[in-house]
Amino acid sequence: SASAGGAIYNTGAVTITDSTFSANTANAGEGGAIASTDTATITDSTFSANTAFNGGAIIIVGTVDIVNNTFSRNAATGDGGGIAIGNTGTVSVVGSTFSGNTATGNGGAIDHVNGSTLRLALSVVGGNTALLAPDIFGTVDIDDGGNVVGNTAGSNGLTTKSDRLNVAPLLAPLADNGSHVQTFAPLPGSPAIAIATCPTDPITRMQLAIDARGMSRPQGASCDAGSYQTPTSP
Repeated sequence: SASAGGAIYNTGAVTITDSTFSANTANAGEGGAIASTDTATITDSTFSANTAFNGGAIIIVGTVDIVNNTFSRNAATGDGGGIAIGNTGTVSVVGSTFSGNTATGNGGAIDHVNGSTLRLALSVVGGNTALLAPDIFGTVDIDDGGNVVGNTAGSNGLTTKSDRLNVAPLLAPLADNGSHVQTFAPLPGSPAIAIATCPTDPITRMQLAIDARGMSRPQGASCDAGSYQTPTSP
């Protein structure tokens, strides 16, 4: 445990991939697993059961790209059960899944305050809980579509036609699913399946090409939302 960043406190530039952060704690501080004040890229990783006051898994006041990540059962006694974005944060969340995260205050999955910037693309944010805004608190500044959000209360900016809003994401339990990092697979009939064109990966600057397990995206005409691409998508 630590006062900030239970596993990593980043003040420079860090690249994290194919990793699992579980049961880390930032005491009464911020960022149960990671506190980042500078630049970070986080890919193909799973954050589970991390706890803090703000940012149960991650607190961000720098520039962070989050691609193909899974957030489950992280908890904040303040705001941002999965991620808390401070007023100087610039965050891109692409192809990621947030489910079962909790906050006592705002944003069961993501807490996004004024002055920061949030891009959301091809992500599932559902089944999270909070006093205010169970899934996302604040404005999604850049909505690149293909997002499934279970409850939009407390958020705004989700206006792209390919988004599926205020619907149950219909996810199987967190499991290995053929990879060393755990993911949520969408159940048959999930609105996350074959939802949209694959968006631009902020790290490669090319179309998102794989999921967290290395499965090629898309498997048909369109990508699945979240960190898991169904092999048999239509």
